[in-house]
This record gives sequence, C-alpha cells and structure tokens, in this order.
Amino acid sequence: MPRIRNGWQLFEVGPDLVDSADVAAAVQEAFTRLLTHHARRAVGLAGLPDICCAGGVFLNLSANTAISELPEVRDMYVPSCPHDAGTSVGAAFLGWARAWKGRAAATARLRSDFLGRPAEKITPEHAGRCGYTPLTQLGDVDATAARAAEAIASGAVVARYAGRAEFGPRALGNRSLLCHPSACADARAKLNRFKRRQAWRPVAPIVREEDLHTYFLGPDQSPFMNFNFVVRDEFRAVLAEATHADGTARVQTVSADYNPAVHDLHTRVADLGQVPVLINTSFNGPGRPIIDSADDALEFVRHPVVDHLLTDDCLFATPASGPIKVRRPESVVMAVFGTGAGARYVLSDENASSPVDRQLFLDLCERETVAADSASRLVLDCLRAGLLIEA
Repeated sequence: MPRIRNGWQLFEVGPDLVDSADVAAAVQEAFTRLLTHHARRAVGLAGLPDICCAGGVFLNLSANTAISELPEVRDMYVPSCPHDAGTSVGAAFLGWARAWKGRAAATARLRSDFLGRPAEKITPEHAGRCGYTPLTQLGDVDATAARAAEAIASGAVVARYAGRAEFGPRALGNRSLLCHPSACADARAKLNRFKRRQAWRPVAPIVREEDLHTYFLGPDQSPFMNFNFVVRDEFRAVLAEATHADGTARVQTVSADYNPAVHDLHTRVADLGQVPVLINTSFNGPGRPIIDSADDALEFVRHPVVDHLLTDDCLFATPASGPIKVRRPESVVMAVFGTGAGARYVLSDENASSPVDRQLFLDLCERETVAADSASRLVLDCLRAGLLIEA
C-alpha cells in the first residue's frame, strides 16, 4: 500500500510560489497516486463501479478527475461540501432516515446545493439610497434577464445576488461574479487583481450541461466544480481567460432543472452571438466570506470592477461616483517626477504604473487609508491595475 511520509508542512516556501511549482507538482502526483489506489481498492471491495467520495481531500480536483477516469470506476459523485462542514448534511439525512424508521429513502443524487438563506429583497428605494440606478422595472424577470445578458455579452462584470445561497465552498451562480471570457477584456487579470490573487490563478467557467462536451473534455457533469476538464483545442483562444496554463478548467455545469435562471442567462448570451460560456467566481472580496446580505451586496459592488448588480427580478447599475476608502499595497511604490505645477505623481509596481492626482498622493503619504473618488479615471485605473485596493 502506498504511503506519504509526513513532514511537508516543514517545507519553507519562498515569497514567489511559482518558485516552488516543482515541489507542488511532486506532492500532487504522490497524493493522486495514493487516492487512486484507495479508490481502486474501495471499488474492488464493494464490487460496485460507482463511487461516492467525501472528506476534505476531495476538494482536490486533480485527484478527483484521476479517480473518475479509472477503468474500474463507472461513475463518481462528490457532494458540494465534502469537507467537515458537510457533516451537518449527513447528520440531517441520518435523522431523516431514523425518523422514517427504515423506510426506503430516495437514492437520486443531489444536483443542487442551494440550501442557504434566500437573498434579501433589494428594492429600487433601498438601492437608490446607496446610489444605484434600476435598469429594469422591479418584478419584470424577463426584461431583467435580457438586460443582464446584454451587459455580459458587451463585456460587463455582473454580481448576481439571487435565490438561496450555496452550501459549500464554491459560488455556483447565486452568489457569483459573472462575466464573459472573450467579451470582458482581461477578465482573469481584472478579477485576480481585485481578489489580490496571483496572476496565474485560474477562474472557473460555467456552461450549460448540454453544451459541456462541445467545449470541454471530461466527466458528463460537474454541478459543484469538483473536476478538471480539458478545454478543446478549437476553443482555447475564445476561452483563454477561463483556461489554466495546463489547458484545463474547473468547469461548473448548470441545468435548466436545477438553476433555470443562470441556464437562461447562458441561452440569452448565446442568442446575442457570444459563446455560451461564462466566467464564474465567488461574490466576495479577498479573505472575506461570500456575500449573503443585501447591505453587504450593495456595499461590495461599489467597487469599479463590478458594473451591475443582478437580483432575481431587477438589474441595477452601480453608483457612478462617490467616495471609497483605498490604500496602497505594500508592493507599490510612490514617486514624484518634476516640480511645481508640472509635477507628476505616480504609483508603480513590477507590473504596472499609473498617475494619481496630487491630493490623493499626499493623503497616501500621510495616512494608510484615505478617501478617493470612485468615478475618477485615475482612481479606476489604479484599482484595476492593483496599484490601489479598497480598504
């Protein structure tokens, strides 16, 4: 039986994680071999080709995909919340079975994890107090979906806060930032800078279940983003923003039965002439939980990266102006070029450089956190480039 010797936690990682990529790859390979060995053993002992896996290790997409591709495995199911938090669902099922005193339970797999709180209602009056403009009439679901699809197909980033919250670590469309991989310029870089993630980090594509094998190679469905897929060669260019460096993608599939609103959004985007694949990343800021209140949603989407807020029955434009609190990341340096009225005030790091106005520059010199105009082109440029971040 294969074993992995403990002690990896003693490995010292340098400031640039890419420098340790070879070590990470070796650990992943060893881990995958170990897990596939146990999967083969489990299938052999049970005499069944279908396998259901739970536990934190099954958040590892590479290993999950390797198990699903074993010749001994016909089908593999990983729930939306396989780590320790999912034990609450197991306890609920156990209690349900005992309450029914051994009667036969339904055996169909769960394909939806929208078990959290329903989204709080956001009215035009509530949104208006925060500076938002309704673009559709409240309650007009069809017009709202049409305008949202038009915005996404034109390159906008849309924050969707609708329905019940997802149960598990993945945002699956109800608490998500959505955009189009080709219409939205530099989508991955824009979202990674906003989330303060490394530039190489991938973002996940979401696709209609019936379109899955048109664009990707892999399992027949992935409603919870638990598997890696290979992007088909003919779509590598159009899906470049949603494709990892190794040509794979953490795909989420969506069906008309289990999330009709997001499925319909894809259909409308396709009708507008765009590939019906969207980028989906979680509706939260760096190091923060996924947004789950109306006030938090309205506060969050003031960030200039987000263009619209989409609820169940209304599309809102984000505020055009207003003060936001910003700070300078430690990796960014400040410089002044010239003197007097002709002086230029610049923020710069190894990836980008951008001017700022004099007063903001001086405020940053004096204080860690300062107020900035969210409508200022200079401020927007710095936020998009990661030279400023929201405090």
